[in-house]
Amino acid sequence: MAASIRIGWRLSPCMTALPGDFVGPALAPEDYLHALPAPVRRELARLVVAIAAGEEVEPDVRATMADVTARTTAALSTGPGVIVVRGVPVAGQAPAAVARLYRMIGGALGRPLPQNLEGETLTDIRDTGADPADPDVRLYRTLYLEVAFQPGDLQWLRNGFVLHKRTAYEAPPEPDRKRHLLRLWLALDRLAGGTPRFPLAGGAPR
Repeated sequence: MAASIRIGWRLSPCMTALPGDFVGPALAPEDYLHALPAPVRRELARLVVAIAAGEEVEPDVRATMADVTARTTAALSTGPGVIVVRGVPVAGQAPAAVARLYRMIGGALGRPLPQNLEGETLTDIRDTGADPADPDVRLYRTLYLEVAFQPGDLQWLRNGFVLHKRTAYEAPPEPDRKRHLLRLWLALDRLAGGTPRFPLAGGAPR
């Protein structure tokens, strides 16, 4: 079974007319899905090979993805708060090179943030076998949009607005075919002023 992600939206009075002020099922694929044009896919395939060879290609990556970067910024700032970019060529590519490509694409959007005490900004996400019935496992059950992941998908979402979780799926027995995601947290200074802040003591965002 293909892996998918469920995306829900925080609904509160402070979010009227802001990104994420949508109910998931009301969104059509064209509202959040952008398929990379064939010329962009071909150029990214060339660049990821160059990355694997040790070449410095970040300016070329940014130039190739300039239109996608603009679309992503718009989706996060004035759109639904989420965008799925489909078609990054990952099949047969070196995982380390793909990870570097991902970091370069993200770097055009914002500043990578550390995700753990070791200061890692790009982390691996693999299934741990957690029981979805466990109350300590994070789940969002209503108002969600289900998006099926494909190899080469990039999903950007605005964490202050969009709730999300990964669904269960049947993992193939071969280790090299198991689901493997990469997570990158970014700070986008140009969006900071419009992001709701959740009080440490709890309660609705401000």
